[in-house]
Amino acid sequence: MIVFAYDCPMLWIHGYWQRPAGIVLNAGEYTQAYKRGIYRDTFHELWVRERLVFLGFGFNDPQFTFMVGEFLRDLGDAHAVPRHVAILGLPVEEDGRLPDPEAIREWRENLEADYHVRALFYPVPDGDHSGLQVLLEHLAERCSIAGLAPAAAPALAPAATPASFLAAKWVHETSNDEKFTGRDDEIARLDRWVRDAAVHALAVCTVGGTGKTALIGHWLKQTAGWRSRPFAGLFAWSFYQNRDTEKFLEAFLEWARATFHTPEANADTKRIAAALAALRAHPLVLVLDGLEVVQEGPDDARYGSFLDGDLRELLAALCRRDHQSLAVLAGS
Repeated sequence: MIVFAYDCPMLWIHGYWQRPAGIVLNAGEYTQAYKRGIYRDTFHELWVRERLVFLGFGFNDPQFTFMVGEFLRDLGDAHAVPRHVAILGLPVEEDGRLPDPEAIREWRENLEADYHVRALFYPVPDGDHSGLQVLLEHLAERCSIAGLAPAAAPALAPAATPASFLAAKWVHETSNDEKFTGRDDEIARLDRWVRDAAVHALAVCTVGGTGKTALIGHWLKQTAGWRSRPFAGLFAWSFYQNRDTEKFLEAFLEWARATFHTPEANADTKRIAAALAALRAHPLVLVLDGLEVVQEGPDDARYGSFLDGDLRELLAALCRRDHQSLAVLAGS
């Protein structure tokens, strides 16, 4: 299995052929490999946060599929589009015929339903996998990339800053932006996530005082890589400064009406519905900082859940629905 990133790291699920002693072969070794611990926790983070490409893996390992099933039950309806890709060989009959098209379609649909994986197939006549190279070369050509390296973000004029290209409202300003240095890897990763049209929300999470707010401020004010989507506006709110969700929604809707002439919410329209309508109608960046102050604490069984139902509904809908807006979240 390959995990695509800038340096394209590789995770060998059942061991590496050049290190035979580490290859998983029997039931006892499978149980040991998949027990709860660092391997399982690592794979969970990869599965829910990254985009994986499976190569040479047939999804017929019961331990693995059981583990993935647990991940997907936790995710529920979080993703509408298959998140991962599997490149699989199709055996060819002796007379050169491929399997029945209906069987191929059913296989693909099962992979999408059971594992949230989109399948790409290539023919394998008499055990010859040279079709894989042809498939990868065509993918590289279609993506206009060399050696399967990630595509570069669209370049913007160097003299221009993001703020001059769109309507931006920072209700609560970020801190120490002028002193910000470093964090190039983190900024590159944020830019990469934005380039993925299926990503509707991204979060910067760490303990307080480590620079989340400054990182987001610098990224959105002083860099241009995130402008790979045609955003029309940016609205930023800090729950550190004001924890009232109603005040946040009121300010956001007032800004949207003044900037994009969105309809005014009436007595029959909930503010949450009006906010979602604005985010669907216009590609916006919605920055929500300080979310830990409006979430359940570590002593509660629902640790991390949002205290306010409207805020919870807004973010859940943003993750599920098809639109071009992006929520940028920051919290502990």
